Amino acid sequence: MVNLEFKWRSLTRVGSSVILVRAMVGERAAWYYMLISRIKLHLLYKAAFSGSKNLKEFGKIVHSGWGDAPPPKVQAFFEEK
Repeated sequence: MVNLEFKWRSLTRVGSSVILVRAMVGERAAWYYMLISRIKLHLLYKAAFSGSKNLKEFGKIVHSGWGDAPPPKVQAFFEEK
């Protein structure tokens, strides 16, 4: 996924420094697992409803894909961490 400008859908905290972001990229649903600091998480929450944002500004994307949700194997991997 090259275009990381997104429209906010949801954010789920998976661990102390991992979040799952669900977004719309154009007309397609996408999801991103990110490593993010507590300070950057606060900034992402604040920025989420102010329009499109570039996720790379807030943390490191460690896994991503198209669709409403990650595949079960990917979800299980991150929930174990």
